Amino acid sequence: MNRKKMIGIIGSIVLATTNIVGNVLATTVNANNVQTVNAIYSSQIGIDVANTTTISETINQTYTVNATKTPIDLSKLEIRYYFNQSQDKEMNMWCDHAALQLNVAPWYSDLTSKVDMSIKKVNGKYLCTLKVNETGSLGVGTGSMNISIRIANKDWSKINGFSAYLAEILYDGNIISMTNYQEQNPSEGEQPSTGGSEPTQGNIYDVPINPYDVPSNFDKYIEGNLYGKLEKVSYYSKTTGTMRKCNIITPVNYSKDKTYPVLYLLHGIGGTEDEWLYGGANNIIGNLIKSGKAQEMIVVIPNIRASKNDGVPSNALSAENIVAFDNFINDLRGDLMPFIAQNYSIKTGPQNTAIAGLSMGGRESLFIGFSMLDTFGYIGAFSPAPGLLPDKGLNYPGQFRESEFTIPQGANVPKVVLICNGNTDSVVGTVPTYYHDTLVKNNVQHFWYTMNGDHNFGVWNNGLYHFCQYLFK
Repeated sequence: MNRKKMIGIIGSIVLATTNIVGNVLATTVNANNVQTVNAIYSSQIGIDVANTTTISETINQTYTVNATKTPIDLSKLEIRYYFNQSQDKEMNMWCDHAALQLNVAPWYSDLTSKVDMSIKKVNGKYLCTLKVNETGSLGVGTGSMNISIRIANKDWSKINGFSAYLAEILYDGNIISMTNYQEQNPSEGEQPSTGGSEPTQGNIYDVPINPYDVPSNFDKYIEGNLYGKLEKVSYYSKTTGTMRKCNIITPVNYSKDKTYPVLYLLHGIGGTEDEWLYGGANNIIGNLIKSGKAQEMIVVIPNIRASKNDGVPSNALSAENIVAFDNFINDLRGDLMPFIAQNYSIKTGPQNTAIAGLSMGGRESLFIGFSMLDTFGYIGAFSPAPGLLPDKGLNYPGQFRESEFTIPQGANVPKVVLICNGNTDSVVGTVPTYYHDTLVKNNVQHFWYTMNGDHNFGVWNNGLYHFCQYLFK
């Protein structure tokens, strides 16, 4: 490979030992530019990614793993790389050396033979995976586990650079570090690939997402930008027997001489049709459209508490409130969507219709989206709430059984399904991970990422920003 075009890491990812989860920087370099990208991590584990070099036909990497707060189950550690594909080329991946280097007996343990590595073709991309086949644990302060690997292509001569490259470090199925490397000016050329067999399970990523790849003012009002017109409307609901309110955002220069795709945006269990306005949905979507990163669209922000009294109750977690949210699918299908079609100039069909929501709205977006696959081609859930699937803690049977959270044979396959969550979410915890794991088990292609953050608009706005960029294209 042309060394001037080879991407190498010249820094290291050092995971902090504090209780505060924050950002840590990793740096990538090539001959033409240096760029800095964010990584996310858990304070429970320390991982240094260091001494990464390119020699002849190989990428060499060394990992140092240590326990900073709790013992590490070595069998739960996994490292993944994603490469774009141009055409099949032979690629190899192997472990040169792996060992526990301890300051307590037994002092040293060779693990080289226990490192499993594989390369699989995953829907047009290639996934390299590294796992440690060791049931032991690494205690806090007892030493470290060191792993040295190589990824090689026997003929790099026609490879001019990587157009996209994603590295993840996972522990117990949760992403604790994710770094997206991308050349700013990649030249034309083939991408490294392997010609492996198709995996038996669906891939996690369609296109890699770096959750921190957002402008600093992505959700802010920017002076001089034009934003869509916001209006609050009322429609009659046969489902509830009442008039119900809804916010509509029409794009700049909206005209009935044109037709527009539609995004239905759902609030959380304690919110109303105004919640997303507090979060800045109009700013996010308006800024994306202005920058050319999103299509013009009509945004419908309803009250999804479908009951006669649709105000916020004193007990948001009451059974009556939850039933009202679950009833929204009937109001949406039978009342709101016909009202939108009658009064606005819209495109129809799943390729032109999206649904997304935060928290309880995220749960309902998944339920409605997968229940109405002939209607919704884009489904987003930002920190989705429990209850979509069986939940023993809540003694809740679930809106779907695990086997039902899938795409039935012959059904319309959504273009985008995205689930994200904050890695310190104090409300829904790891429930979104449960949904993600079930989709993987059911071979449903989707986006999945976690980021630093709790159950708040820092995460939800980030999810909306990334989701909207993939709509209606």
